[in-house]
Amino acid sequence: MVGTGPGEYRQLLVGKGVWKKSRILPEDIALGKSDEEKDRVGCLITEVVVPGFHWEDHRFMTRHDLDDLFRGVEGGEEFVTRFAKHVKND
Repeated sequence: MVGTGPGEYRQLLVGKGVWKKSRILPEDIALGKSDEEKDRVGCLITEVVVPGFHWEDHRFMTRHDLDDLFRGVEGGEEFVTRFAKHVKND
């Protein structure tokens, strides 16, 4: 990761076969000095795919995938409930 303050960037290298989700951390939102600044806090997500991107290789996580991901994980049901709104219905 690089940076921790306003105008700085966090960067992650994520390998293939990994589900990704992003959110703005509460401490980053808190960096806004006024309510107006806090309302304008945002996030731009970009992805570079090497050697190339092919739509036939891409898919969005479904509820079934989410259930499988947390099956047998302690506290998994809580994670499924928390993330279910972010996945496609089967």
